[in-house]
Amino acid sequence: MGKRPPTASDIEKKLQQQTDFIESTITKVRNGVLSDIRPLENAVQDACKEIKELPESEDRARIEAMMVDMTGKLEELAKELMDYQERLKKNHGID
Repeated sequence: MGKRPPTASDIEKKLQQQTDFIESTITKVRNGVLSDIRPLENAVQDACKEIKELPESEDRARIEAMMVDMTGKLEELAKELMDYQERLKKNHGID
């Protein structure tokens, strides 16, 4: 027997966990602490694949909205990482 496909609820839980991780990472970066974010790339790719496999429904629309929110958080994280890099350069006199 193969693994059952993820349900909308499964995907929502994963997206919420990823969004929580991103928000936590943003806070850490603002406080000068870096985290390993490499696993996020695969997690986001997997979520996109799983969402595509869901049938069209209200669940799918809700999950896609969660993805949009998560994408916004990723953009915020990218900005925070750039700001962190600028602070490091400034504090260490690097151009």
